[in-house]
Amino acid sequence: MKTTRVGNVILSLAWLLVIGFAGCGQSGGSGESGGSGPLNFLSGLNPMKKANETSALAQLKKYSTAQNIMFVEQGRFAHSLSELHDSGYLPGRTKQLLAAWQGSTSMKPMSGYLFADIEEDAGGGRLDDTMRGGLAAYPEAPGESGDRVLLILLDERSASMPTPVGGGFVGGANWRLFWANHQDVEIPLTRWPSETELQTAFHEIRRRTPQGGMREAQKVMDDFKARRPTEDPVFGRD
Repeated sequence: MKTTRVGNVILSLAWLLVIGFAGCGQSGGSGESGGSGPLNFLSGLNPMKKANETSALAQLKKYSTAQNIMFVEQGRFAHSLSELHDSGYLPGRTKQLLAAWQGSTSMKPMSGYLFADIEEDAGGGRLDDTMRGGLAAYPEAPGESGDRVLLILLDERSASMPTPVGGGFVGGANWRLFWANHQDVEIPLTRWPSETELQTAFHEIRRRTPQGGMREAQKVMDDFKARRPTEDPVFGRD
């Protein structure tokens, strides 16, 4: 049922918030922070686009986690999504994600989005996958299935040790997440943007602490339940 699908998206969003991946303020080209609340940059989108873009964000997090595990064990990142899968690092159900990947023989969008490896550095040369990796998610039908190009960049050249926050830890600074309007970037995006491009065409999504993520997740869940009927296929009877 549609309600179940939306509920699953909300649950995925809540989990993203808990782990501090999303649900945070954004910084635009000027570097100033902009707004607050869960995935503020998705505000104003219709429900279908918001669901599609939230799903794409969840896949980028899955990719980031798998890449970091591979880096710890092998000392390098996978150069492609298929290599990450074939090496056994990509967790969970991956058939849909691989079908939506640019290297697939017959691409099929996953919740309205397709995915492309970042294969080149800013100068157009082969990306040094010993230190860097990246994946871009872009709408299969720009303006219809989604408005944003989503990008995650992993860069061990700028990694730092975990920093204690309120008794817990926020992970090292080796990944950055961005979004851009689909009109402002080349689709599919396969080249690592220059810092100038990241400052002008893209908006960085900041991580939040686990404590902040928990608060955001609870608010998302409460707001969603308040909008559902008293008997709901996701949450059951109130």
